[in-house]
Amino acid sequence: MPTDTSAAHADPPVTTLNLQPVSVAEKGVELLVAALESGSLEPTGALVRTRLEIRTSSERGGEPAGGAALRRRGRQEAEYTSAPPT
Repeated sequence: MPTDTSAAHADPPVTTLNLQPVSVAEKGVELLVAALESGSLEPTGALVRTRLEIRTSSERGGEPAGGAALRRRGRQEAEYTSAPPT
């Protein structure tokens, strides 16, 4: 679900990073419940996927940046996490 639908309707449509706020909230609640149930005071964390929504604003010579690689994989979006690439 895009977090900024107006970006898709701009002229040109603007590339955005979707931070997945619903997923972040769900994971936060899971971590909070787990901490309360275990009584643990140790800090924990989790990675939640983000999504780069590539649109026309990122075009170079008629090709969206990274567009050809995404099409080869049959996708229109690039997915990233805050974890370093492996």
